[in-house]
Order: sequence, then structure tokens, then C-alpha cells
Amino acid sequence: MAIREPVADARAWWRAALAGEKPQVTDAAHAGWYKRKLVKDGAWVPIHIWWHQDIDAETGELLSDAYLCADVDGRAADPNDQWLWCCMQPISEKEFQFMTKLSRYAKARDKREPLANPRKSIDFLTVPAPVFRKGKKK
Repeated sequence: MAIREPVADARAWWRAALAGEKPQVTDAAHAGWYKRKLVKDGAWVPIHIWWHQDIDAETGELLSDAYLCADVDGRAADPNDQWLWCCMQPISEKEFQFMTKLSRYAKARDKREPLANPRKSIDFLTVPAPVFRKGKKK
């Protein structure tokens, strides 16, 4: 009986793309952090693609088949459907976290914010103006 190995170095393609190398793009999705626009002239949304792997803590063997998962702006999605839309826009994990928090903030602040409606093109005539509050000077 053969031992089932976990996916080794799952983010190698993403790291190469983030470093500015030009890894070959195929139809197969690769784990990592990316961004894309859901509509023309829309806001950028963060995407996370990862391998789901159930690994035995004692043996390091896979307990079931590994498969790719994706999160697009907080919603589950098919990674293969997203791949060709996001593969040329790799971002760091830190940028992904920032974009995710900014999206949550925009949705809580004002529904007219472009990040609150990433499935609509940005209409600059209806985007709310920024609000600046006077704060304590340091």
C-alpha cells in the first residue's frame, strides 16, 4: 500500500509570480493570494486559493484526497473558475489581509462605496466623499 503524500510546496507558483518571474500559466489553479475585478471598471477584490488537506498528525499521510478551495472577497468559489481572471495579479498575504479588512469596513460604512459593491462598475458621480475628522496632533 502506497503512502499518500500531501501537496509539497503548494505555493511555489505564487511565490515565483510574486517575485516577478514569469511562471507558465496553465488551466490548473495554484495556491496563493491574488486579486481581480469582478466587472469592468469595478473595484479590486482579494482572492485566496489554498489546498485543503486532511493530514494524519502521526504519519504525515493524507487521510483523504487533497483539493483546491478559493475565497473571493469573503465568498467561497471554484478556484478553477477564478484562476485565469486572477493569475496575473499575485499579491502578498499582507495585502490580501488589508484588502479583506478594507472591504469589510466599506460594507459597514456606506453601501455606495465601490468596495461594498464589487459586482458593479464604479460610478464616480455617486461615490461618497471621504470624511476627515480632526484628531489630536502629536
